[in-house]
Amino acid sequence: MLINLLGCDGCGKSTQLRQVIPWLEAHYDRPVRSLAKRDALNLAAIPEARYFGCDYRTLMYEILPEMRGASRALFLFNLLAIPLCHQPVQPDEIVILDGGWQKHVATEMALGLDEHWLTQLISIFPQPDLTIFLDVEPATILGWRRHNHETHAPYECGNQPDCSDARFLAHMNKVYRILHRQSQEQNWTRIDGKQPATAVFEAITRTLAATFEPTR
Repeated sequence: MLINLLGCDGCGKSTQLRQVIPWLEAHYDRPVRSLAKRDALNLAAIPEARYFGCDYRTLMYEILPEMRGASRALFLFNLLAIPLCHQPVQPDEIVILDGGWQKHVATEMALGLDEHWLTQLISIFPQPDLTIFLDVEPATILGWRRHNHETHAPYECGNQPDCSDARFLAHMNKVYRILHRQSQEQNWTRIDGKQPATAVFEAITRTLAATFEPTR
């Protein structure tokens, strides 16, 4: 069973996952795990990934912005493929993605890559049983970040060295428009992510409960 929770960077996915995973464990008599790009650098579990030779932050904040075009997209999808190929999704478990390959299709499109080519690339990945789109406009995310004194990553700003608010909005507005369109075309479950975090969590768990039969 594969579930994807996606939205623009900063929309609250990781915050929700920290609550959703224990909820799934409490309601379903199956192993539950998450899958994200950083898992590829877990050398204890995936020793063949030792060729990276750097930590995740260096990789994403310093090296990734230097990559160009198709090479960058192939690298990002490889980061997702490494843990997925090492431990494929099993019928008796629940795997939940933090954005996954679908988010990177939108982000790479916003950076100028072809949608058809990107869609063909992700055809190697399994189709999620449920995709939840946390719908939050970038302007709202920017307000949250200003309030919490958070900074932007280069990839969130179109791989520009100037990680300004203006760069973030310019790039993320493109990503948001693509995700919003794809959510309609691909019948993703949309949840208003601007609600309080408790309300978002309740909406996510209602969606999960309506989609899968609980076993506890």
